[in-house]
Amino acid sequence: MLSPREIATGSPSGDALDNINTNPVADGALCYVKSGAQGLWELEKTATDAADGTTIVAPSAGPGRWFLKLGPGPVTGGFPIATIQNIA
Repeated sequence: MLSPREIATGSPSGDALDNINTNPVADGALCYVKSGAQGLWELEKTATDAADGTTIVAPSAGPGRWFLKLGPGPVTGGFPIATIQNIA
């Protein structure tokens, strides 16, 4: 698991998921994004899907796409319920 990132795409770019060079990163690597498109993201190095910045992020360098796998769900009793997305 990689160190958490502040955002998935955009500014501050140095702390964005899309700023990770995926060349040295293992297929299936996980990274948590703390705000915006918040949740647990997984790298699929052979993917070429169109990036939307919300559920699919293209790295600025290196192969693959990041897919949002586990995002925050609705708040119930003060705690968010996780939702699972993009399960193959």
